[in-house]
Amino acid sequence: MKKLILTLTLLTGMLLTAQEMRPRMHHQNRGDLTAEQLATLQTKKLTLALDLTNTQQQEVQK
Repeated sequence: MKKLILTLTLLTGMLLTAQEMRPRMHHQNRGDLTAEQLATLQTKKLTLALDLTNTQQQEVQK
């Protein structure tokens, strides 16, 4: 029983640590982008996800 509790505690700790590191790594890659570059990147992501038209893309970028 003690081994089971110890194993579950260790697994939970590893999972929580892995989840915390992921967003940090994601933001580090964008640290050197300007506000305009970030807006363009987000617009492109929305365009792909929502299949936006050119007019809609321009509205999102504003």
